[in-house]
Amino acid sequence: MDTGNDWYYVFLAGSSPFLKYMDVDSSVFYTMGRAMADGKVPYRDLFDHKGWYIYFFNCLGALISPNNTVGLFVIECLFMLANVYLIYIIVMLINDDLLRINLTMSFMLFFLFNFITYQHGNIWGDFSAHFHLFCCKVLFKP
Repeated sequence: MDTGNDWYYVFLAGSSPFLKYMDVDSSVFYTMGRAMADGKVPYRDLFDHKGWYIYFFNCLGALISPNNTVGLFVIECLFMLANVYLIYIIVMLINDDLLRINLTMSFMLFFLFNFITYQHGNIWGDFSAHFHLFCCKVLFKP
């Protein structure tokens, strides 16, 4: 029986714009972090093959807000601010104005498409990019 009100099935779908979800890896990281916040020991009580640091940052997010992912969002924003600061330092080390403008535009485009590259957030790249950027800063430093 068709009632003509089938539009609500869009909101029940997994890809609904109103349902925010984490990808498979992100969910595992957050589950491990929440378990650590509850006193569990990683690799003994729960197991996944990633390094401990990604679980630690998810644990900090779970301690900030245990009932939702707002705390994790705050942690990710802090890491992104550190990344932007390192990018600023790297770009300021370059003396060529044209190259500096091109690098700045490239980084801005990267951040513009951040939703595509970071796959809804909470991936290891969120927490490890600043280590790579720090190495680039050391390489560019005169």
